[in-house]
Amino acid sequence: MKNKLALKTILLVSIFALLLVTALFVVSGIPTGNTIDFILDVPSNRIQSGNQFEAVFRIATQDLEAFNLAGFQAEIQFDSELYEITEVEDLSGDTTIAQFTTNNNAVKYICVNDFTTETEGYKTFGDIFSVTLTAKKDITDVSKTIATNDIELLLGDYNSKKITDYTVTVNYLTPEVVVTGDLNKNGTVATDDAIYLLYNTVYGDAKYPLNQDCDFDNNGKLNSDDAIYLLYHVVFGADKYPLN
Repeated sequence: MKNKLALKTILLVSIFALLLVTALFVVSGIPTGNTIDFILDVPSNRIQSGNQFEAVFRIATQDLEAFNLAGFQAEIQFDSELYEITEVEDLSGDTTIAQFTTNNNAVKYICVNDFTTETEGYKTFGDIFSVTLTAKKDITDVSKTIATNDIELLLGDYNSKKITDYTVTVNYLTPEVVVTGDLNKNGTVATDDAIYLLYNTVYGDAKYPLNQDCDFDNNGKLNSDDAIYLLYHVVFGADKYPLN
C-alpha cells in the first residue's frame, strides 16, 4: 500500500513538473512566426541651426498578445556634433514603468509593463517615446543622421532575450519645425513673439499656449523677464541676447 502511495506521489509530482515546464514555455513569449514592427518617425526636410524637432519611436504591430511582450529597450543614435538633446519623453502611458539613459550621441529607452495595473503584457500599439533634438548646424537631410540600435525584447518570463523577430522602419515625415523664439508660429522671430510671451505670463497657457521652452534668461523660471529678454534679442541681436 505504501509502495502504491509513493508511486502515485512520484507520478503526481512528475505530472506537475511537466505542466510547470509547459506553462513556463508558453509564458516565455516565444514568437509565433510573426514579427513585432517598430517605426521611427523623423523629419526628412532641411533643418536649420537652432531649430528643434521630435524623433518618435512607436510600435506598429497591432496584435502583441501573441508575443506576451513584457517590455523592451531601444536606442536612438545621432551625431553629437549635429544635435543636442532638448527633451526625452515617455509616451507609453500609465501601464508601463520607463527609464531613460542618455549620453552625447544616444538615448536609450528601457520599459517594462507594470503588472500592478492588472494588465498582462503589452496589448496596445502606438507611440512609445520621443526625443526632441536641437540642431547645432544646418542639416540637409535629418533622416540620414539618425538611426535606431540595440533593440532587445523582454518576454513574459522576465528573461531578457535578444531575438531577431522584429523590424524597424524609418518613416520620413515633414512635421512642424519649432523655430526658437517663434511663439505665434508665423515663421519669424519678431516683437510680436515677445508680446505673445508676455501675454502668456499674464493670462496663462489656456489663452496663449507655448510650443517650446521659453526660459530664455536661463534662471529656471518662466516670467515677464523672459519676454523682455526675447524683446532684447529681437532689438539688439542674437550676439548679445542668444536664445537657448
